[in-house]
Parts: sequence; structure tokens; C-alpha cells
Amino acid sequence: MIEHLDTASLWNKLQVQFENQESGLNRTLADIVKTLKAEFDAKNISCTIKKRVKKRSSYYAKLKDAYKSDPSDDQPLTDLLGIRVIVPFLEDIQSAVEELRNSYEILERQDKKESLSFREFSYDSIHLLIPYPGAEDTLEIIHGNQKVIEIQIRTTLQDAWAEVEHQLIYKTPVNPDQIVKRKMASLNANLALSDIIFQEIRDNQKQLLKESQSRMEMVQNKAFESTPKDPFVHNPNAASAKQTNVEDIEDIEDIEDSCNFEILLQKALSSHTNKDYTLALSLYHKSIDKCVDKQGLSIAHHHAGMVYFMLSQYESAISNFDLAVTYNPKNERAFINRGIIHQLKNQLSLAIQDFKIAIELNHDQVDTWLHLANCYLQRYELSDALGAINQAIIIDPQHPRAHSLQLEISEKLIP
Repeated sequence: MIEHLDTASLWNKLQVQFENQESGLNRTLADIVKTLKAEFDAKNISCTIKKRVKKRSSYYAKLKDAYKSDPSDDQPLTDLLGIRVIVPFLEDIQSAVEELRNSYEILERQDKKESLSFREFSYDSIHLLIPYPGAEDTLEIIHGNQKVIEIQIRTTLQDAWAEVEHQLIYKTPVNPDQIVKRKMASLNANLALSDIIFQEIRDNQKQLLKESQSRMEMVQNKAFESTPKDPFVHNPNAASAKQTNVEDIEDIEDIEDSCNFEILLQKALSSHTNKDYTLALSLYHKSIDKCVDKQGLSIAHHHAGMVYFMLSQYESAISNFDLAVTYNPKNERAFINRGIIHQLKNQLSLAIQDFKIAIELNHDQVDTWLHLANCYLQRYELSDALGAINQAIIIDPQHPRAHSLQLEISEKLIP
């Protein structure tokens, strides 16, 4: 180590090092940030990434403190170069860590919360150290620093807390008294709880989306398994549906009468997902009676139509889909599902019209292009059928149904 760290000559020497190295260090960090952002975007990890080279005065003060505590350590600092990854939810922290582990050698990992007692307040985050990737002749970086980059990973709330705490605690010469410490601890706890609640909401949204996809898959599977020549055959999916006794519905009705639209709709959706179609229909109709909002009415009628479709009650299904698109002309799924029934009934012009409207509302829905291609194939309009199926493959190059249908159409086109 260099002796007499507090001398003016050494401080001047270190300033020259900063002037020579700072722009190069910033360029290196910028390149890493650009690469990281591309990798996170590819994995659908939403984040904001910041970078910084430690300020000269902060670096010098920390270096002096480090040498005082351990004069034998030639490279006591690890945070001259810093990158901060800020993510919306707690679950994203681990996703970010895994992506970094796939891309870099992790020299050290530190979870800040593990070093705190329950009485302490401080910011929570995960710190990783990765090797500095600079050229060999620049690896010394600046005196006293290890050849590493520190990467901090935090949620948005954790980052907000750290910024405020830094201003209130570390940038003020006044030590916080017990009252201030209690207030800070309380605020920290509230933010930590908020992160947990946000994650719970996120988990619930994922579960609802999963259930929604399951209900849509039921309709799609039945649609692709049915044939236009005989669309009203008994449906094996309906046979596997749970049966609800009339007595059970009557017992439920008194309870459900006091529920609002949102509660009734959630219970209906749950029954629908569980293939308890009789109860689902009862709850959908009760939710419709309670609803005064057009968007809500569109949702409830659309899902009631899906249940009628699964029960092969096609006229009732179409009536509900009609109401769904009347209340919300942008209800893409209602147009698709109504088009499916028109297709099964061999009403191909009406089906094509519905599928085209759905495509205008959402161009990137693969199954809509598949249904449209099937309609054109049924009318032996092979060029239009091939154009539609090619669009499906552009959207999802690995879709097995799309490739199978493309082959079938191509074989018909070749004499």
C-alpha cells in the first residue's frame, strides 16, 4: 500500500488517475448496461438499469477509512464501479440474479437483509460482484480498488427507500435520535410490506391469467376437434364437466343475492375453470343482473357464451356473444368465439367476418389466423387460406397446428 494517504501529493496523484481512467470506466459500464438491458428484455424481465463511477471525494474518503481499519489490505474497495438494477416486484430480483449468473462469473453475493437484526432499519437489496472486463493494461483501474464491478439489485420501493435514507441519514451531520429511528423503522416496514402485497397481487393476476387461458383452451380444443359437417355431436369435454345438484344451487342463491357483481363474477369464473358449468351459468346470470357497467356486462355475457358453447348449446352461446360485442365492440375474444360457432354451423361468410374483425383488434393472435385459414380452406379459396396460415406461422414459427394446416393447403395447391 501507499503510505501517508492523507498527503496532498498523493491526493493529487489519485486525481490524475481519475482523470486518465474515468471516461474509459464509464464507457465500459455503459457497454455492460447495454448488454444487460438486451438480455433482460429478451427474458421479459422489466427493469431500469443505472451506472456510476464513484465520485472522487467519496472514493478518497472511503479509501482513507479502509486503510485505517486494515493497513495491510492493498485493495480494500469493491464499489468504485457500480451498476444498479431496479425491478418492479420481489420475484424479479431472483430472475435478475439468475440472468446475471448465466452471463457473468459471480465472485461474491451479499443479501443486505440477512445482516440486519429485526430492530435495524436500512435499505434491502442484493449485491453481486463480477470481474471488471477491461483490457489487461487497464485492470489496475484506480489505486486501492479491486478489479470488480458491484451490481445492486432492488425493487422500485427498495430503491426509493435507499435514496431517501441516504439523504436523511448519511448526508446529514446530525445523528438520528430514537424518535427518528423509530419513524424510519416504521416507514421501512411499511415499504417492505408494500413490496410483499404488490407481489401477492402479481401472483393473483398470474393465477387469474392462467385460469383465463385454461378456459380459452377448452373452447379452442373443442373447436379444433369438431368438424363443420357434424358440429352438434356430443362433446366429450362437456361429459367430463362436474354436475351441480339443483339443491346445491338453491342453497347458494340466498348467499349470492347479497354479493356484488365482482364477487359473483369471480365465483362464476372459478366454477367455469373447474368445469362446474351448471353453477357457472347460474352465477354468470346472477352477476349480469347485478351489473350496470357495459364492460362488465360484456365480460359476463362472453364467459356465459363460452359455457353454453362447451355444453353444445350453440344458439344460447351466440346470443351471449352477440350481447358481449354489443356492450363492448372491442371484445376480440367474443368475435373469435362467435366466429367459431358460425364456422361449425358452416356459416363461413359470417365466420370470416368475425375473424377479420378480431384480427383488426389484435393482429398477433395465432388461433384467429388458424380459424380464418380453415374457413378459406373449407371454401376452397386456397390462396387466401395459405396467406392466412403463413401469417400464423410468422407470429409463432413453432406452432404445430399451423405447420400441419400449411402442409395440407400446400398439397392441395400443387397439382
